[in-house]
Amino acid sequence: MAPIENFPSSSRRGLLVGLLSLTTLVCLGSCEPETPEVPIDDENPPTLGLGIGEARDISSFDLVAEMGVGWNLGNSFDVTARDKTLWGNPAPSFAMVTAVKAMGFGTIRIPITWGFHQQENAPYTIEPGYLQEIETVVEHAFRNQMHVIINVHHDNDWVVPTAEAAEEAQARLASLWTQVANHFIEYNDSLIFETLNEPRLEGIP
Repeated sequence: MAPIENFPSSSRRGLLVGLLSLTTLVCLGSCEPETPEVPIDDENPPTLGLGIGEARDISSFDLVAEMGVGWNLGNSFDVTARDKTLWGNPAPSFAMVTAVKAMGFGTIRIPITWGFHQQENAPYTIEPGYLQEIETVVEHAFRNQMHVIINVHHDNDWVVPTAEAAEEAQARLASLWTQVANHFIEYNDSLIFETLNEPRLEGIP
């Protein structure tokens, strides 16, 4: 190729603009900052009180101060269907949680819709595989030394706050949280249960 100074000035400008545009496109595709790696050691669970172990004797004020700024993993486990990617977000991964931690967040909230993975009638059994999927993301957070909040989110079709529905809703909700508590029984206060998100009647803000 001829030296650039041999081209007319207008052509040189066009060539330079083209090269800059190409460089920008290449950088957009390959110059993203790398997600810092967090070593995974299955033989040694996370420390600093996060993860497995006895709950600590600390006040709620101390726990909240320790949690820091939180990030909500929305449009994933809370979708009103079985497909967690239905609302456009990718499936949660260790890389995603690690990137969130790298941005300075200390807590992840995982809103969860249970109805599509739980029997509608007593004993209201939750699919074991669904609990395991949730536990996997919880572990991603613990490996990043983060706290986790899980809840009951878009289950308004059966969590109905009326006198007529109260008995069944209470029984199903109690069964749900009993199963969740038993599944995570080895975990400490770094895993927080948010009993119910915004209980309300359908169609009422």
